[in-house]
Amino acid sequence: MVRAEGDCDPAHAAGAGVKDIRAGPTAPGFLTPGLTATLDAKFGLRLISTPDQTLAETLGA
Repeated sequence: MVRAEGDCDPAHAAGAGVKDIRAGPTAPGFLTPGLTATLDAKFGLRLISTPDQTLAETLGA
């Protein structure tokens, strides 16, 4: 297998998991309150509000 410098090892990426997911501003219809709470607890799901507020939260301002 040939990989370019800086490629991510898929096995490592799978173990790292997905975190700090942003969705919205309107949540998809399949996100029930219970599913939203579970995704928030396990993966840090956050709904997007306004662009300015979301950017400030993302940058830690």
